Formats: sequence, C-alpha cells, structure tokens
Amino acid sequence: MQLLSIHLATLSITALIIIYSDHQGFLYFRGKKQTLSKVFLHWSHILVWTGLLLMITTGVLLTIPAWTYRLQEPTFYIKMGFVLTLVVNAFAIGKLSKVAGEKPFAQLTTSEQRVLLLSGALSAMGWIGAAVIGKFFL
Repeated sequence: MQLLSIHLATLSITALIIIYSDHQGFLYFRGKKQTLSKVFLHWSHILVWTGLLLMITTGVLLTIPAWTYRLQEPTFYIKMGFVLTLVVNAFAIGKLSKVAGEKPFAQLTTSEQRVLLLSGALSAMGWIGAAVIGKFFL
C-alpha cells in the first residue's frame, strides 16, 4: 500500500509540474512569452525526468506480484507503449527545449515549430494515456 501511495504521489507532483510547464509552453507558442527561462527549462526537465523514473520504478515494483497476469493483458502492453513514448520523448524534449530559451516561437522554422508542437502533443498523450489505463484498466 505504501508503494502505491508513493506511485500516486509522484504522479500527482509530476502532473502539476507538467501542467505548469505546458502552460508556459502554451504562452510561448502563442507569443505571449518571447522565450522561456533557461533555468526553468532545465529544472522542469530534471523534475519531470525524476518523476518519470520514479513512476517507472514504483510501477515495476507494483507489477511484480501480478507479473504473469499482467503479461496476458493487452492494456498492459498499450500502457508500456505510452511509457516508452514518454521516455523517448523526454530525450527529445531535452534537446528541443533549448531552442525555446533562445528564440521566440515565431522566429523558428516551420520544421522546428512542428517538432516542438509534436513533442508536446506526444507528451500529453503519453501521460494521459498511461494514467487512464493505470486508473481504469490495470
């Protein structure tokens, strides 16, 4: 029960960080902020990475007792797909976010803008998808 509490507390704290970060990103996309603080980008990325890794660790530990059962559940594989998407995207965001601290969104190339928007969308879908499956299906 303590492990589940840690898992859910980590999800809650990480979700708050992500919501605030997405809000800042939305302001950046709309031109309300010319650039984002490099310190903010650095620390929010570290905090979200830490939350993601703690969520993965506690999730694995929570799954071990029912491992055989989980491997038979298609929703388990879908959730792992969301988690894999989050991990891969986290590496991309680490590199992509630097541009948000240097140039206004309007000055980025169309390709750079698309990649930033796609990365944000993948992040949102990954976190929401994994959370929904965890809450309602596993």
